[in-house]
Amino acid sequence: MAKLNSTGAPERADHMGAFARLFAADAASDSPKIAKLRALTLVPDLDAEDRAGADIVTAYVTARARGDVDAMATAYLAAADMDEARPGEPSLVAELDAAGVGDLAEVA
Repeated sequence: MAKLNSTGAPERADHMGAFARLFAADAASDSPKIAKLRALTLVPDLDAEDRAGADIVTAYVTARARGDVDAMATAYLAAADMDEARPGEPSLVAELDAAGVGDLAEVA
């Protein structure tokens, strides 16, 4: 049964405290229940392939901002190689192409 406050209304749960415990790595190391909740709730770390894809996008966007055409081409070719190695996965080349759509809007 819920606790009642001084006015007789049910006390509100300490949701912020619950979230703090959920996101605290120390709590997860002490509590199997919190460790399980963290595993079900939080996004896992990127694997090496996802990190490589993110690095390619970052390199492309950075090169684009600098106007470094050679670095843009290098990133684009790396994205094409990654796409070829991962058939059926979302296209990294398409993501790089989408990064330039804002530039087209500025020109129009």
